[in-house]
Amino acid sequence: LDTPMEFQIISEEDENGQLLVSIKRIEYKKAWEKVLSMAEEDQILEAKVIAVNRGGAICLVEGLRAFLPGSHLTGQLPDE
Repeated sequence: LDTPMEFQIISEEDENGQLLVSIKRIEYKKAWEKVLSMAEEDQILEAKVIAVNRGGAICLVEGLRAFLPGSHLTGQLPDE
């Protein structure tokens, strides 16, 4: 691959000397750090709505699932 990547070691070496690593955990942590930073700076977040339910909308913000209550939505929700 020759592409440097960050990963987190999530287990000790097994009997074969292999480690269990995770790239997703690093991505998840970075996404949370970015969202928290944006919240501290009072920035507007852009989100993609991936589902709508009775109470509101499920959105993706920086790859994280978020719930947006219906009371915080403006306009009309699409009919299912």
